[in-house]
Amino acid sequence: MATTHLIYSPKRGDVKLAQIQKLFANIDRIAFKRIKIVDNEAKIVYYPVVLCGDMNLTLNSQLYKFIIESELVNYEQHSRKFISGQIRNRTSQSTEQQFLRRPIIPQTMQINDHSIFSPHYLQRVEEIKNKTKLELKLLNETFGSENLFHTFKFKSAYDINCFSEQSPFEVTTALPKNHEKVDYIFYNGDDEKDEEDNDSYLKLNSVLNLFQKEDVENLYFPSRHIPSDHFLLSAKFTLLYKSQKSKI
Repeated sequence: MATTHLIYSPKRGDVKLAQIQKLFANIDRIAFKRIKIVDNEAKIVYYPVVLCGDMNLTLNSQLYKFIIESELVNYEQHSRKFISGQIRNRTSQSTEQQFLRRPIIPQTMQINDHSIFSPHYLQRVEEIKNKTKLELKLLNETFGSENLFHTFKFKSAYDINCFSEQSPFEVTTALPKNHEKVDYIFYNGDDEKDEEDNDSYLKLNSVLNLFQKEDVENLYFPSRHIPSDHFLLSAKFTLLYKSQKSKI
């Protein structure tokens, strides 16, 4: 399990992106399980992971898509002001967008464009090559390219489309003129179909209901009665094994 608090500043999406990459590199270091070979292609298998925290990014943002979709292509075309989704009014700001610049993370940090610490990845590659003696298709390890990736398959425990007419607009924070959903619980390792790779996996049982925007649009926190400007998120998972079950 991991938790984080990304920088708040809506104008510093570049910093948020760098923080996400470094976070994923550290989760990879801890949650790495093994490398699986499928059709001569090396794929990374992880232990189940729960990631939660105040991300300071919205559901409709490119940073949220990066977490869920595992890639951010041509990131230099995005403005550091708008990539987190916190600033939505782009009128009269086209000349002030301040597009993201390469590299997001300097190569001296040794985090490649797949959000993995390079020494750890190269060590794994050498080990699997020595064991298999095969010519494997590996990750294209680059630094400072125009595309960023990560190797997790995260889902959101609160998986609601806020733009659907049938779905409520849930919020996790209530600041003046800013009622947004910026806190999340992500998880992976729930693929129970592939038991060869996952002798343990997560099953999402339930989540704590959140407030809808219309419920709190006239309320602002923190206050004398509620000391935080964020609402509580909570999720219950079952950690399942092949032979037994355990709840967390």
